[in-house]
Amino acid sequence: MKINIEQLPRWVKLEVSKEDLLVFAEKLQKISEKEELPEEATEKDELLNFEEMCEFLGIAKSTGYQRIGRGEIPHFKKGRRLYFWKLELVKWVESGRRKTKEDLGKIAEKYLADYKIRQKRG
Repeated sequence: MKINIEQLPRWVKLEVSKEDLLVFAEKLQKISEKEELPEEATEKDELLNFEEMCEFLGIAKSTGYQRIGRGEIPHFKKGRRLYFWKLELVKWVESGRRKTKEDLGKIAEKYLADYKIRQKRG
């Protein structure tokens, strides 16, 4: 039986057996052994050159050079070579996400609810 501990009242006290604690510690050990690095660290370690960046983003080389020239795409320059962290490219793409009608509806509802609260106070 699974229990959501956060839903229990503060006054509830739990008893845990030694065997349960040992099983829990064993499971934690297995989980920590499987985890090598956080996802962010492994992705950031992947450095792309210009051609790989264009392929990753699915853009033409000329478009890549234009966007770099305008300072849109995050990059590093060492000598005449350009380098890109894969994680930064993913974040750059995600930053251009457009809100859906559902997202805009929720924002509007929240705004109207806040506006009504302010009117009652004011």
